Amino acid sequence: MDSLTQAALGALVGERALGKQLGRKAMAWGALVGTLPDLDVLVNPWLDPIGQLYWHRGFSHSIVGVLLGTLLFTWILVRWWNRDRTRNKQPGQEPIDWRRVGVFVFLNFATHILIDCFTVYGTQLLEPFSHRRFGLNNFFIIDPLFTLPMLIWIGAALFRRRTPGVASPGWAWGCGVFMAGYLAFSFVAQAVGTERFRRELAVAGIVPIRGEVSAAPFTTLVWRGLFETEDAFWIGYWAVNDSKAPLEFYRVPKRLDLLEPYRGDRAVDCALWFSEGYLLVRPAEPRQGFVVTDLRFGEFWPEEAEGMPRTFLTWHVVPDTSGEGRSVFEMDRGGIEDVGDVFGQVFGQLAARLQGDRGALGPRRNGREPSVR
Repeated sequence: MDSLTQAALGALVGERALGKQLGRKAMAWGALVGTLPDLDVLVNPWLDPIGQLYWHRGFSHSIVGVLLGTLLFTWILVRWWNRDRTRNKQPGQEPIDWRRVGVFVFLNFATHILIDCFTVYGTQLLEPFSHRRFGLNNFFIIDPLFTLPMLIWIGAALFRRRTPGVASPGWAWGCGVFMAGYLAFSFVAQAVGTERFRRELAVAGIVPIRGEVSAAPFTTLVWRGLFETEDAFWIGYWAVNDSKAPLEFYRVPKRLDLLEPYRGDRAVDCALWFSEGYLLVRPAEPRQGFVVTDLRFGEFWPEEAEGMPRTFLTWHVVPDTSGEGRSVFEMDRGGIEDVGDVFGQVFGQLAARLQGDRGALGPRRNGREPSVR
């Protein structure tokens, strides 16, 4: 998930594990340690875009990485925190037990990769043995309602007069119960939405080969269904307050056949691997190669896209045909200059969808008529 959420979760773990020993510093250390797995991006200058995709949320987010990282950082932190405590031996400054530090580090790393597994992006839990990504799709990468209780918890602990840096039992229990309840709600809503999509697809006569249901951007109140048939992808939305009126599905030609002659090319294989095959492909005219879009992350419909959706994970891919390993794989913004403006549009469309506008998240907002059932 986003860095703010990971830092907040790390601070929460720090407060619970070491708040009584370190006070406010426990949350600062927790926020730091909780974001360490995402510092894998620091090696990006030495990797090309393909290597970056394989590396991020790779080994640093794997089970092996968590175990090795726990051993390493437990040793470092025990020596760092206890260097003055052991030397001075002041009252109330007893050395921090290495087992408590180990629990602190392990929980930070483990909860980090756990909540990353809640997202569509997923994590490569089995690295270095497998590049397979695991994602449960019950949260979007940014979910304010999941992050907010942790920020409240941190504020309550920081400004507590009696023991600064330690949340009162009431605040801890209240925020913890809300977070657990929200997590449970996301799974229940996902299951209900999945069943609703299954029924609606049958009524519409769409027989998918496979599909997935994921949280819409920034919320678990709207859910997005992405389904694959032989020649197309179908996209639909369901809101938790929807009536029994039929859902709409938007048909997007997938055209994966355009990439078949280039199977084995490093750039093409990376795009197919990362997107799990949920890949929209179109020729990159007038340029060489193709524009490929990973459809799993929600979509928007820019005017210049000729009725075809885009996501923020869109690449320009030019397979190598010379045998010299010169494939091109680079981000393609598709004319999107202001990301904030796109986010603002998405928030407005989500609000409209929750108010009953069934076409709010589709291409009709740009005056285009999609294939709908």
